[in-house]
Amino acid sequence: MHTYLEIIFRTIAAFVLLMITSRMLGKQTISNMTFHDFVSGITLGSIAANLAFNDKLSYWLIAISLLLFFGISFLVSKIALENRAWNQPVSGTPTVIIENGKIIEDNLAHNGLTVQWLEQVLRQRGKSVSDVFYAVQGTQKQLYFDYYQDHIDKPID
Repeated sequence: MHTYLEIIFRTIAAFVLLMITSRMLGKQTISNMTFHDFVSGITLGSIAANLAFNDKLSYWLIAISLLLFFGISFLVSKIALENRAWNQPVSGTPTVIIENGKIIEDNLAHNGLTVQWLEQVLRQRGKSVSDVFYAVQGTQKQLYFDYYQDHIDKPID
């Protein structure tokens, strides 16, 4: 029984440590995945590799670890979908590039973007910086703009 508890503890510790280290890597390193996706992917791959190749560890212990990590990952995903406060540290947050109509140069530079790039993107949409109230770049590099004049006649909600 002691061995099973050790495996459970090691699996939970691996999950927490990988969430912390992937958060430290930043958005550029794992730009097309959420932090949770990144951690889950590499950890499940590592556990599966041990299951396949590590003959020094019991097959059942590795299988328990794999199933436990899958369960943790599934629960974290489910909770993140239902709880906004939980979603932010798990999935990451978008990068604000314009706020209250003003370009946030520190955020642009920190993410390898330039004012010229931003102005070009806006020109392609027929807009200028002065038209934008708020803009963010999502965790998968998608751009979202909120214009001062949205021309929305019938809001959805």
